Amino acid sequence: MALKVRGRALNSRNQALLERAAAAAKMRPPRAWATEFVSVSAVFGLRPTMLVREEKLEEIGEEAAYHVFLHELEHIRHGDPLLNWIGQVCLALHWFNPLVWIGVRELRASGEMAADES
Repeated sequence: MALKVRGRALNSRNQALLERAAAAAKMRPPRAWATEFVSVSAVFGLRPTMLVREEKLEEIGEEAAYHVFLHELEHIRHGDPLLNWIGQVCLALHWFNPLVWIGVRELRASGEMAADES
């Protein structure tokens, strides 16, 4: 069952910033949607899709928004959406094991650190 995302295409400014960030990261720009249903930008799915809240990007300015896109692209480069999905499967199978919970938490934390450092 696919997750339905209620969103719209990015505005021209943010689409241009995403394309510029993808060119700098030497990757194709992912699908991206502007939506009010997220509080922060995120990437999800086995075929990564970026969700952004355009109002927040407008508030922080163009240069900071460019860095937000770079950060999210690093998550895609490192395979974080797939690793998070695998972590969720492990949690579903071993929900009773505290070591699995700790492992998944550390996996997410290391993914954030890796994206921040890049």
